Amino acid sequence: MVSQTTKRCRVEKSIEMKFAQREALLSEQRELQLHREQQLEQQRKHDELCSATGLVDEGLISRLLELGFTAQNLAALNYAPVAEVSWASGYVTETEERIALGSIFTPDMFVAQEAVDLYLSWLRQRPDPSLWALWEDYTRVQLPKREIAANQQLGKQLLDLATGVALASGGLLDAGNICATEQKVLDRIARVYGLPVAVGDNDEKS
Repeated sequence: MVSQTTKRCRVEKSIEMKFAQREALLSEQRELQLHREQQLEQQRKHDELCSATGLVDEGLISRLLELGFTAQNLAALNYAPVAEVSWASGYVTETEERIALGSIFTPDMFVAQEAVDLYLSWLRQRPDPSLWALWEDYTRVQLPKREIAANQQLGKQLLDLATGVALASGGLLDAGNICATEQKVLDRIARVYGLPVAVGDNDEKS
């Protein structure tokens, strides 16, 4: 004959098992819900980027998303070469950073705080090496959408800003000392925008 104590223990164990099963089911449902929300968020960012850029190249969109770009901070990408030239010597000096900060006062950046924050992060910590190639590929795709004169003006503004940073690398603005690594960055900017490349450049990409 089964004692009352044994019956009670079985009932309690059954309740505990049902509770554990219920918790496991709820946990699984929460994980599925979180996964669905993440997918929806990623799709939203994808769609917003497509709308903001006019891109149809899924590969390029994926690369933008992988590096954390959104429609809200995309403007920072235009100034990636400035960050690149700032790091060309292996570190960013105070003078270089001060000159590089000029990018945040451009019309497209001034109204985009998320873009400013992303750009500032590149000056504090060297960005992923793939950012440089992404900038070039993205820019080349976007160039045909604007007039040649407008492209050259934008390219010259970017080149002037990057050159200012390169000149400041020695700590004295306009010291005239631009190292070979910095010059390669400047020449690459010039090529993308169809601007004259510095005399003596060997036409090799960094």
